Amino acid sequence: MARSPSSPRLAAAPLLVSLAALAGAAPAQQPAAKARPDQVFVAARRGGEVSPVNGIVQKNELDGVVVTVDGKDVSYDADRVQRIVWGEVPDPFREGQAWSERKDWEHAAASFRLAAGDESARAPVKAAARLAAAEALLHWGEKEPARFAEAAEEARRFVTDFPKNRELLKARMVEARATLLSGKAAEAGALYRTIYSDCGGDKVPAGYDRLGCLEAGLYAARALLMAKDTLAAREVYASLPGKASAAAAEVPPGDPLRARLGAIGDEASLGEGFAELAAGNAKQAALFFRPKVEGGGTQASEALRFGATLGLAEALLAEGKAREAQFLFARISALDYTDRDRVARALVRMAEAAKALADPDYKKQAQAWLGDVLERFGDTPWAGRARELLNEIGK
Repeated sequence: MARSPSSPRLAAAPLLVSLAALAGAAPAQQPAAKARPDQVFVAARRGGEVSPVNGIVQKNELDGVVVTVDGKDVSYDADRVQRIVWGEVPDPFREGQAWSERKDWEHAAASFRLAAGDESARAPVKAAARLAAAEALLHWGEKEPARFAEAAEEARRFVTDFPKNRELLKARMVEARATLLSGKAAEAGALYRTIYSDCGGDKVPAGYDRLGCLEAGLYAARALLMAKDTLAAREVYASLPGKASAAAAEVPPGDPLRARLGAIGDEASLGEGFAELAAGNAKQAALFFRPKVEGGGTQASEALRFGATLGLAEALLAEGKAREAQFLFARISALDYTDRDRVARALVRMAEAAKALADPDYKKQAQAWLGDVLERFGDTPWAGRARELLNEIGK
């Protein structure tokens, strides 16, 4: 970014110093510039109200955040800190933020990488820059899939270099997601499963949160099924409903978090059917999913209704009932607003069903659906299959 030209006052400074020296006087000392403070948003211990604290972050770790405020160090539990707006940072960090606001992920990633390598920056700032670089690469990968592997590597460097940082869980989730999107389902499943195992006890580790831990379990099961490791996926799925239910019971009624936790348990309850699909047992999968679709009713959660509908549609497609399957996939793609991966999967499967049916205009329809996946869902595991299918249909 361009720098501002020097002001006339600053340009004249050397001349003033020289004149003072000639007169035998010591040069006047300019006051040191005061560091721009960080802004730390901290939730109250009771009531959840969030207030900003202005100071310099000295430590941003899983066991707590330390902020120097008016010369005094103040400590906060990591789970009370909602976010930090960094004050004193290297120029490339600010530039990375500006590029991110413009959604120019290529330049954002480059800038954040420079900031992460700046030895003059504070350790917490370098950590924030490293994670921001990984996230920018993940976004860039939506249009340039080769960047997913770079995002995984950048997140891995964060985990190695800053193993006690408060954002460790986020970095590990970014690493696992980027690994999955780079086409390594088995490796991603192992990464997610390790996260889930690390926080699978009765007490969530300091700096982690129950929702993130359970999401890691759900994503682990999905990735393991993509890798055809049905045994491991079944084990994870079986453990999730009870843990999700217990976590939801601790959340007050009406809190959105309670619904999100319940959705994880609901989808996990469908794991047996998806495992049958992955094992090639379409008939058994259809028998599992159909009662849940036909008898689910309006009281079922979106995760349960749309998840069961997807499972039944997949089973029907595998059985050669492409027309019926396509109708169900269309319902998901039009109505499901809760899960981007599921919508992308439904669009890809609609195209596969169209190819199987070979209607007169199937190529045009399939290309439109697959193009939609690449345009809006490039950050899902189904974008890769969409590209493959577009090449197949185009031949």
